[in-house]
Amino acid sequence: PTLDAYTRELARIRYRTGVPAGYPSRLHYFSDWIASNDERGLVENVTRELGGVQDEEPINFMTLHPDAYRQLEDEGVLQEIREMEATLNTRPRWVIPQERIEEVADGIQDGDIIAASSTQPGLDIAHTGIAIWQEGRLHLMHAPLVGDSVEISPLPLAQRLQNIQAQDGIMVARPR
Repeated sequence: PTLDAYTRELARIRYRTGVPAGYPSRLHYFSDWIASNDERGLVENVTRELGGVQDEEPINFMTLHPDAYRQLEDEGVLQEIREMEATLNTRPRWVIPQERIEEVADGIQDGDIIAASSTQPGLDIAHTGIAIWQEGRLHLMHAPLVGDSVEISPLPLAQRLQNIQAQDGIMVARPR
């Protein structure tokens, strides 16, 4: 492994075509990251097969809050992001509601990528981590906002989400 190999791999998973081609080519929304990497065979989105329900909330956080993104000062870039959001909103997006996580947890495997859906209008995903089973319970390995740089959640995933008002479900992507 080299820095060049790492840089190529990072670009492959972070950009729509695997190649940086300006700010709009980056996968800014995590549900888009899952869909793009699923299409390219890097992960498998297993959310629907685990009993996910369709999330019809529109994705438009970036264009609702352009002042939060200096790149969106450029009207052309803002328009490209607006078009990208419109495209995302034509695709079905599946989420497992927080009240169903415990009942479907057995279908989630160690190493699955867990994306916690957001209650913030226009935002698809609020937080991400990796599924890890400990003592027969599903937990989340993640970087918390405060505290350790990486931790395994003390509470099982289902309980953890019930205590966070800004998150209301999960998407699950399985690395291939």
